Formats: sequence, structure tokens, C-alpha cells
Amino acid sequence: MLAGYVARRLVGAIPVLLGVSLVVFLAMQLVPGDIAKALLGPLATQETVEEFRHYLGLDRPLPEQYVNWLWRALHGDLGRSFSSNMPVTDLLVDRLRNSAILLAGSLVIAIPLGIAVGLISAIRRDTPFDRVTMGATLIAANIPTFVFGLGLVILFAVQVKWFPVQGMVDLRGEGGRFDLLKHLVLPAVTTAIPPAAIIARMVRSTMLETMSQEYIKAARANGLPERTVTLRYALRNALPPIVTISGLQIGFLLGGAVFTEYIFAWPGVGDALYKGILSRDIAVVQGAVLVVAVWFVLVNLAVDVINLALDPRARG
Repeated sequence: MLAGYVARRLVGAIPVLLGVSLVVFLAMQLVPGDIAKALLGPLATQETVEEFRHYLGLDRPLPEQYVNWLWRALHGDLGRSFSSNMPVTDLLVDRLRNSAILLAGSLVIAIPLGIAVGLISAIRRDTPFDRVTMGATLIAANIPTFVFGLGLVILFAVQVKWFPVQGMVDLRGEGGRFDLLKHLVLPAVTTAIPPAAIIARMVRSTMLETMSQEYIKAARANGLPERTVTLRYALRNALPPIVTISGLQIGFLLGGAVFTEYIFAWPGVGDALYKGILSRDIAVVQGAVLVVAVWFVLVNLAVDVINLALDPRARG
């Protein structure tokens, strides 16, 4: 049954991905100006521009351009980057590994921190701790990522000089895991804080709703310890919505990493997307956005499968 559900979701994701690919393709076509002329520069002759447009296939009808691009993408060919002169697929595969490292570090911070803060706030409802943490999470959830990142750079890199600012490793050093971890701390914290704040608020509200249910009151009336009631009964039944909101934040992490990777010069997919937009490298932009879309679909599918495992009633 679970395998059938996963198969149906994968089939249902096909129209979504096709729609995303179409929107991305059309959005790049709507960029003002002549892309071929922008890539060649202002000194290029009109004849050279026309030849380059033909080479890129930009002189063909839009439906034909889209079908050709989509067909190549389905076969793993996302075109060639004109700014780096390498296949976009190879470029994104290398950068996807770097983004995965950043996302893994962010998840290690965001999910445990969000669940812990939300759980403690729910247990200590209406206490000073609850008021302070919920106020802090409200602010953290609404601060733009780049503002928070710049604040961390000024405090921990410029003032106290605890952590490096740019890249994944120190080019002057020997590298290694410890060097990578030092470079990872600030980008991971920057990316993790907004989703951690949202998760904390969701955990608190879900736990408060669950702890007001009759079966929780019955468990307390039977003399069970408060810790058992909270962790075994309340938290367990509150897990599906917590997993859902956590999964959504995992999906948004890759989008938020665009600003983080730019601020900290982290060579990931987000950094490639930003540079591709600046240089009007349409192949990189289209490929990077398609990777992000696939990431969202896979994360949402994983969240649904986990929820089915936690709550079999949802299968009906």
C-alpha cells in the first residue's frame, strides 16, 4: 500500500515539475533586452549577435525551444554555462554536494533547536521563559536571512574573529574536516535560525492543543508522571503536524540558502543561481531552479511517507 502511494505521488509530481519548468523557461524569455547581445557585450556586431542567437536556438519559436530544452533536461543535459564554459549538469552536481553539506549543518541546528524550544515553551506556558522565547522566535522568523547573516559576520568574524567568513576551506591552510566545520558554523546558523523559529512556534501550538485533549487529562488522572504524559502521549500524537512543518522548512532551506551562500561565498546551488542571474546565464538559472523544484517535490514526498508511518489512519 505504501509503495503504491509513493508511486501515485511521483506520478502526480510530473505535472508540477512540468509546470515549474515551463514557468522558468518563460520567465527567462521575458527578461528585458537581447540575451545574446548581453552575453557577447556591447562591441559585438549585429551579424555576430544573429549568429550567436542561431547557435543558442533563440531564433526558433518558443514552443520548439521549450520542447528541445525539456527533452535534453530529461536526458540529463541542462545545457552549457557560458560564464564558466562547462556543462550545467556537471556544475550543479559539484555545487549540489556543497549545498547538501550546508543544508545538513542547518538541519542539525534547526530541527532539534526548534523542537526543544517549542516543547519547553509549551510545558512552561505563560512563564517568562515562554514569553521571551516566543517573542524572540517571532522576530527571528521575520528577519531577512541576509540581515541576520551580516550581523553574524560583523559579530563573530569581524569583532571577535572566531570564525572565517568566506568559502568552505582556508586556501592558505591544509583544509580538512575541522577547517570545513569552522567555515560551516556561520552559514549553517544563518540558514537555520528562521526555520528553527517557525518550528518552535508550531511545536508549541501543537503541543498545547494536544495537551488539552481528554486522553491527556485521563492519563494525568491515572497518576502517570508528567514527563511520561508529555513525551509518550502528547508529543507522540503531535508528531505528524510537527513533521509536516519541519519538512516544509527543509524545503525552504534550499531557497534561503541562496542569500546565505552569496554572503559567505559558499559554492553551492544558490550561489550558482545568483551568479547566473547577474550574468544572464540562462542555462544555469533554468537548471538551478529545476533542481530546487525537484528538491521541494522529494522533500514533500518524504514528509508524507513519514506521516503515513506515524499515523496509519492518514492512509485512508
